[in-house]
Amino acid sequence: MPLVYDRYRGMEVCGPVNMIQVHSTPLNLWAEGGMAACAVAAGLLWLAGRCLWRCAAPDRTGFFGSLVLPAGLSLLGYAVFGLTDYQLDLPLVALMVATDLGVLAAVDAGPLSRNSGYCVAVLALGIATALGLASRPWLAARQALEQGGVDRAVALLPEDSVLCVMRGLYRAEEARGASGSDRKFELLAQAEADLQAALAEGAHLGIAHSSLGWLYLAEGRPAEARAHFESTLAVAASYPGSWLGRGLAALALGRRDEAVDALAMECLADPGFLASGWWAQPSVAPMRDEVLAAVQDKLEAVARTRPTGRWPEPQARYYAAVVRWLRGDATAGDVARAALDNSQRVFWSGMDVGLLPQAWDAIPLGPALRSESGARERLRLHLEHIGGFMLGVQVDRFMGILEGNPTPEMALRRLWYASADVRPRVVVEYPLCVGFGARLRNPYAQRMQHCMPVLHNPVAECSTAGLLPPRGWLYEDRLREVGGGP
Repeated sequence: MPLVYDRYRGMEVCGPVNMIQVHSTPLNLWAEGGMAACAVAAGLLWLAGRCLWRCAAPDRTGFFGSLVLPAGLSLLGYAVFGLTDYQLDLPLVALMVATDLGVLAAVDAGPLSRNSGYCVAVLALGIATALGLASRPWLAARQALEQGGVDRAVALLPEDSVLCVMRGLYRAEEARGASGSDRKFELLAQAEADLQAALAEGAHLGIAHSSLGWLYLAEGRPAEARAHFESTLAVAASYPGSWLGRGLAALALGRRDEAVDALAMECLADPGFLASGWWAQPSVAPMRDEVLAAVQDKLEAVARTRPTGRWPEPQARYYAAVVRWLRGDATAGDVARAALDNSQRVFWSGMDVGLLPQAWDAIPLGPALRSESGARERLRLHLEHIGGFMLGVQVDRFMGILEGNPTPEMALRRLWYASADVRPRVVVEYPLCVGFGARLRNPYAQRMQHCMPVLHNPVAECSTAGLLPPRGWLYEDRLREVGGGP
């Protein structure tokens, strides 16, 4: 039973970061087994359909009281469901399909198909029995996980790379909260051993490489961290945080130019990184202007490779205009002319959008930026009313960033850019990875904390929502063309 999709993911040139399947059973069978797998599946469906047709014939009795009807309905239900999803990697679903096929083949008593029907019946029931037996440790492991026993789950399925990754991430999470240095060192060693064990089962596991990279980076082992980030990017050029990790490792190794290029690639893969709290870090902040210049060059290179108006040329030109504006080389009007939709065009034309899209009652930011009479005081009162700290925004700091700027553009750029003299408050978070979100075919669907620290800059994030392209806007073939895969 395949539990990871990264092996196939690494062979592709584009697609979303969390692609674990193509959400279609026929297409997924073709992706994993080629035309041979599709031919086998089509043959089995043809035999099942012929059985149903014969059993429902007028000269056959007992159709509605036999096992043929529930087996046929079950198989038909999965066939319809399978057009938009794939679940055959789950033992229980495969067991159900194999049982349905076995029942249908066993009751097919047509003279031309008796022998073939019995052969299929024996084969399908044999597969069903094997899958049923194989499901026992899987079900026991799932039960152990539900009871919090990840060690028992790994003991039941020691070859399961997903479980090794899960236990490694759990150990790393425990280490972050450990009180004593000895205990922390012990937990980190266990986490690294589990992640290495997962890689021994499948060297293509991006999450294992990425997690080891961040662990080694935190331990002051940048060379090893850099190697693991490069392995992650070899699987997926847009893997979250991996360009950032590679850049930080390069910076620790004294390779500043490589670090600048890697951070620019992180901005290219995830435009939201422009509003990240990492820019407030003393090691990263001095490189911001160089990184923005590199991002602009890469975006213009992307735009040149595509015909005008064809994706991703418009997105690249708009994003490049935003970067030029951040650098002070373009006006808000220039960005408005490159806008992709009306909401962006309205914002850059008049800077009159909701300040906090996630708040219960968003208020216009435009009047506060333009210093209209009483607007900033109303803004302060509003932030205090809805609880600025609850939203991650320090009201005094937020308002302080707006003060002393004669034009709306300068106020917004200062708010977003967070100049060195007004450091934004940074919130550190270790994001949760649900099985699928971790880019793993993980039937256990447990939540794990990633080893990658995410540094939020709430002041910038709350004022830039919707103004940048989303993560995944640029497929990986384009990312590799611009940045060159490791």
